[in-house]
Amino acid sequence: MPEDKQELFAAAYMGDQAEKFFKTDLGEYLLTRVDDIIETERRKLEEEDPSKREAIQKIQNEIWRARKFQSWLGELIIDGQQARELIEIEEE
Repeated sequence: MPEDKQELFAAAYMGDQAEKFFKTDLGEYLLTRVDDIIETERRKLEEEDPSKREAIQKIQNEIWRARKFQSWLGELIIDGQQARELIEIEEE
């Protein structure tokens, strides 16, 4: 979590932008696409031959990448919320 006031304002701003992005058509599309990718790759993983290690790793990497995108946006939002709370506390 950012320490100085400028970093707090930057984190709050980025969190707000991430929240707004989630609500845009593009944000909704990308999040739906991520969910679709995860589901498709999970099905592939269930059907893959257990002896095909490289194929399994490739599928797992696709799932990891999609989840990471969700995670980055979620972390931005959480950090932004925490920054706003700290700013409000400091202003009291």
